[in-house]
Amino acid sequence: MFKNYFLTCGSGIADTELLSFDRALRDAGIENYNLVKISSILPSKVKKADIINLPFSSVLYIAYASFISNKKGKLISAVCGVALPEEENEIGMIMEWSGYGEKKRGEDEVRKMLEMAMGDRNIKIKKIEIVSVEKKVQEFTCVFAGCAIF
Repeated sequence: MFKNYFLTCGSGIADTELLSFDRALRDAGIENYNLVKISSILPSKVKKADIINLPFSSVLYIAYASFISNKKGKLISAVCGVALPEEENEIGMIMEWSGYGEKKRGEDEVRKMLEMAMGDRNIKIKKIEIVSVEKKVQEFTCVFAGCAIF
């Protein structure tokens, strides 16, 4: 059913929480889709895509982390990563993290979760890919990172 995955991240700043989220989606290039949040399974045999080739307003299945704050001066981050299996018939994993602090912290957490989840399933990892964003909070500031499947 699903043939592609798309890793993306972005940030947005606005005077309301929802608008900051919408601007983060725009920065991530997915603002014109109806997002349906999924859990952490990357389907087998999916290939990395550089663009989403669905008509605008389509449903887009995505695992994501987002974080919104209005605590001026604080650093916030969002991270999403995938673990691709050595055997293409096996599933992969998607993990995400968001919160206060540097993106490096989240990247380390996501990598650890990916390795543990694949290990729990006895699936060997071919490759791990991670995207991340960090932003110093201004008004309402949103950071977003996700992996869409389509």
